[in-house]
Amino acid sequence: EVSTQFKCEDSPHFYGDLSSLVEKDDQNLDFFMNITHIQIHRRARALGRIRKLLQGSTTEGSCQFSVQSLSNVLLPLAMHPIYDCEKNSEESYALESIATVGAIAKHLPWGKYQNTLWKSLLELPRFEKQERYFIAMICSIIDSFHFEVGIEEKQHGEKNQSHIWRQMHSRIIPKIESYLVKEKNIQGRTEESLRAPIVLALVKLFKKMPEEVFETKLSHLLTVICNALANRDSTERELARKTLSKVAATIDIRYLTDIIRELAISLSDGFKLHVRAAALHSLLLTLSQSPTRPSSTEEYWSSRFDQCVPAMMDIIQQDIFGRASEMKEAESIRKNVIKEALGVKSYSSLEMIGKMILFKPSFHLGRRRETSSSSLSAIHSLVNPFLQRIRDPEVDSKTIGKVKECLNRIAIGVGHNTTTTTEEMLPFVYATVSPFIFNEKEEKKEYSDDSDDEDMHGLEISTTRPKSKKVENLPKQKKSVKEVFEWAPSHLKAANNIKSAYDMKMKQKIELRKVLDGVNAPKLTGSSRNQALRSSSRDFNDPAISSAVAFALSLLYTHMKKTKLDGKETMADPFVKVLTHCVCFSKDTPAILLSLKCLQVILRLDLPSVSKFRKALASQILNLLSLAANNTRDEIVQSCFKTLTLLMTRSRTEAIQYLDNVGDNLSKEKMISIKQSKSNKSKPPLTEKQMQVLVSLLQATIIDTEQSNATFSVIKAITSTRYVSSEYYDLMDAMLKMTVQSQQQSVREQSAKIFMQYLIEYPMGKEKIEHHLKQMVLNTKYEYEGGRLSAIELIYTVIQKLPIPLLEEYTQVFFLPLVLQLVNDESKKCREAVSKCIESFLKRMSNEILQSLHEYATRWSAVEGAEGQMLRRTSIQLYSIFIQARLDFMKKAGRIDEVVTYIETCLHNEIGLSSDYTNILRGKQWETPYYCLQAIEKLCKSVPSSVRKSIKLWENVIKCLVHPHPWIRLISSRVIHSQFSRDGPEKYMKVNDKNASSIIMKIPGSLFDIVRNLCFQLNSEEELQTEEISTMAVKNLSWAIKIMNAHPSLCFTGHNNQLAEDDREDDDDDEGNETDSDRKTRNDPVVWLITRLSNIAKKKGVTRRESVFKSFAAFASLCGAEIVTPHLELMLEPLNRVVSEVAHKEEHSKKRRNVSTTDTPSEANLPKDIMQLLEDTCGTETFMNALASVKTKAREKREKRKEAVAAEAVNDPEAAARRKIAKHEKDKMRKKRRVEERKNARGVFTKKPRHIVKN
Repeated sequence: EVSTQFKCEDSPHFYGDLSSLVEKDDQNLDFFMNITHIQIHRRARALGRIRKLLQGSTTEGSCQFSVQSLSNVLLPLAMHPIYDCEKNSEESYALESIATVGAIAKHLPWGKYQNTLWKSLLELPRFEKQERYFIAMICSIIDSFHFEVGIEEKQHGEKNQSHIWRQMHSRIIPKIESYLVKEKNIQGRTEESLRAPIVLALVKLFKKMPEEVFETKLSHLLTVICNALANRDSTERELARKTLSKVAATIDIRYLTDIIRELAISLSDGFKLHVRAAALHSLLLTLSQSPTRPSSTEEYWSSRFDQCVPAMMDIIQQDIFGRASEMKEAESIRKNVIKEALGVKSYSSLEMIGKMILFKPSFHLGRRRETSSSSLSAIHSLVNPFLQRIRDPEVDSKTIGKVKECLNRIAIGVGHNTTTTTEEMLPFVYATVSPFIFNEKEEKKEYSDDSDDEDMHGLEISTTRPKSKKVENLPKQKKSVKEVFEWAPSHLKAANNIKSAYDMKMKQKIELRKVLDGVNAPKLTGSSRNQALRSSSRDFNDPAISSAVAFALSLLYTHMKKTKLDGKETMADPFVKVLTHCVCFSKDTPAILLSLKCLQVILRLDLPSVSKFRKALASQILNLLSLAANNTRDEIVQSCFKTLTLLMTRSRTEAIQYLDNVGDNLSKEKMISIKQSKSNKSKPPLTEKQMQVLVSLLQATIIDTEQSNATFSVIKAITSTRYVSSEYYDLMDAMLKMTVQSQQQSVREQSAKIFMQYLIEYPMGKEKIEHHLKQMVLNTKYEYEGGRLSAIELIYTVIQKLPIPLLEEYTQVFFLPLVLQLVNDESKKCREAVSKCIESFLKRMSNEILQSLHEYATRWSAVEGAEGQMLRRTSIQLYSIFIQARLDFMKKAGRIDEVVTYIETCLHNEIGLSSDYTNILRGKQWETPYYCLQAIEKLCKSVPSSVRKSIKLWENVIKCLVHPHPWIRLISSRVIHSQFSRDGPEKYMKVNDKNASSIIMKIPGSLFDIVRNLCFQLNSEEELQTEEISTMAVKNLSWAIKIMNAHPSLCFTGHNNQLAEDDREDDDDDEGNETDSDRKTRNDPVVWLITRLSNIAKKKGVTRRESVFKSFAAFASLCGAEIVTPHLELMLEPLNRVVSEVAHKEEHSKKRRNVSTTDTPSEANLPKDIMQLLEDTCGTETFMNALASVKTKAREKREKRKEAVAAEAVNDPEAAARRKIAKHEKDKMRKKRRVEERKNARGVFTKKPRHIVKN
């Protein structure tokens, strides 16, 4: 009734604007019906509708409801669920009401807004059960604050404050701030709990106010949050930590300084140190989600994040090295009480800082010059504290380990930093690493040791106490007597007097300085020879120094790996000396490995300093390889090999190709460069003895085939230098063995490339060349197929690359062994590869050599008897290769005609001896016919006119269509298709020797023989059916049916116009019922073909039926309606039968198992597609009439069969009884078969019955 009154009132003062919420036609959309509904979700839906309407009114004055309606009707309805919600099931309803209150508050004026917020604040303590809902409502109202707060300054410094600001400042904000923390009484003590939603709401509120107000209020909020971080309850600390992170993500980045400062002040002792480090980690983790980096110098210095790095570093260092670290390492402290004490999160904080800072170390120098300030850049502030700890001479191993981990994390973070550039990174790395590697003495000595054999008298000795640095000089005495300063003689090897004791002690000190290194050796020349020598100088291999070097090199390698030095290659030149020093003098494995990796990048560039340090680098790398003891899987060994490859090769392009295994080592350009540069041998950077050691190492390491790329790259580089030694020749012999003996194909291929490069480039005598060639030929007889293939491919490459005179000189080495391998190899792939080799070999031979090789085939073809069958087969294979390789040679002197005659004779002896195909079906020697057909196929492609004259040859080819071997069937089909498929029906009008049609015209009935034999192929057993043979049969039938339709006489053997009677295949349904009209029809070749295919498809067999149906589809697509329409019923009979069988089978299966089989592909899909194609070709009316006729005939046949069975029960009861018995037996066997199938599907296997007695 109330909602109806709203509908009647037009004035907004009487809430007429609420009439839009009333829907009489649809009660589901009526607000007042839903808000008073008993179902909670209907009430929540009503509030959601109001909220969406109010959120759609974003501009001021666009709200369709008046202030009276909002404050007096809608607001109380929205706030009511918050007071009554007590069950968990009502939570969604309460949350929707909270969101609706916030949406309404956005449209309230200041007076109504203030009253609503103040009322909510006052009622918060009264409803403890609904406290979280009241807090959420208060936060929603605060978030809806939409008023402008103005604070203006007058002339005398007074401030002009607006009424809204005075109310907020005096009443509302203090009241809200009083609810920031809730006091709890737990076990007699009072604890405080932070109300995080109110904190976040206040932050959003203060952001809407002037900047000075925001900065004033923010400090108080940060203090409250940090006080909550000091709580003993881990849950409260976790809540405060998340709140602090959300506040930092909400406010501007420039206030990060205030947050860090408040953390450092509030959390400064005890367990708070762990909490502080964890809070900083959480803060950085949140900021790293959306980092903001400056893009210019001015923005950089205004970036507060980079300026906060020193303060954050103080917190991190205190956590890793200070009191917090000592507390974590102490065993007496219970770490489980303080969760933040578990682990060290400061390492992750360092990584995030390194990722987020602006990497501009050069700004530090520019800033200092402009402002004379000592402020550091962010990367310097991040790295310098750890480098200073490393420089401390008294640093312990535990601290070194921590510093190393810190530097590693920083390197990872900087590696992911997107602001790094080459101009900034390379100078920074060099400035960081050079003080730890070089000093004044090492800069002058250039890898040379000074002599220590001068007089040691007159030295001033200084103590090495850590607190005292005073130097005490010896008093002057006579030269014959020396006084000892602070020394107690040992009981062992005691001196006789003071002078001998002093001399012994000084000698021991000198020896110690000699043993340590060159840095600590005394300087005994120049004006400073008598100055005191400090023992605090650090060794380059000191763990602390090594960690700093590894840090700098990791930065360098990471940057150079992901960034290309386009146009800035000269900046990398100083690093050649640095990296060389690290490789030569460092004993730290990570430093050596990183140095080698950096060198692999730098040596790819053309830098001037490389030649200066080339020999020193190569020598030291060889020493490292010698120490590895053939451990090729070690990463350092692999890096050494890769670096050696770059050092050994003068051409950077070749070295990169060797390392990446890209390109052919023996391309035409490579061969030209070899001929031009044979006199300019590149000198390797190693001495003769060192090269011998290196080659010996390589020979021992090539056995490991898992890590072989780097090893092979070094061998390629050595080969490019044309280094000659007995060890190298032994290495090449081992490489030749690897070409066949390795189990990995990639290793065999690389070994073959290297050996081929050696064979072409290196000088060697006739005996050596012959030895290598014979060994390659012997490798073709290897036991395994993969090795033989690799050996044959290597011979093929040798034949292609060797000079023709040299190749002709070793003709006998290649030809006869390859021919024997062609005949005797059992692998088809190997035979094809050998045939390719022989073909390539013949192409490069002169006519004189070819004549001598052709005589081998001629002599072998003349051998008669069973003993010469293998030689005759070999001669046919050779003739085929000769035709393929050197057709120009075969055309001369009538050689082609001789080959055709010989092939005709061989094929007739194998195939044509029996007219009824008895020899074909019983013969087991398939090789000779196959190679004869292979030669015929090549002749048809090259010289087709040479084979068209031989009638006997084509008769035998047609007979080969029914040979039991599938290869012969396939190749004979290919030969026939290649010859006859191109000629149309018009070319069969008269005999023309230039056309292939002349063969069919000269042989009566040959076209019918071809078609009959193709049908024989399609009617083979399912096991003998192959896709290739079926496809070729369909293609041949497609062109044959056109000729049969245009020229039926070509299918007749005589003048009586009757087809050959050799077809003995019986039809399935018309046995003994042939009429005169049927006999007349059978004399039509097209009708015979389609009838034959239809009968073949009636037999069961998926592959057989698919082949026939594809033939029907080819007829419809290529022949047209003039051939298909008269024989449409014959084509539809098998198609309809298959569709009916599949439908009956699926229906029966569905009934028996109660499952649907629509998801699986059905056998009826192809027949249906063919039927659709036939309908499109012949027309719908013709197709439907033919289909109806086929279905009628099929139904009549079934009825006749049933009538015959019923009549048999009366006329011949015994036969009917036998039929029933056979049917029952068949059903019984079917049931048994199904039971066995189910058992096998369940995994149940049958056992052999015990009563069966073995014979």
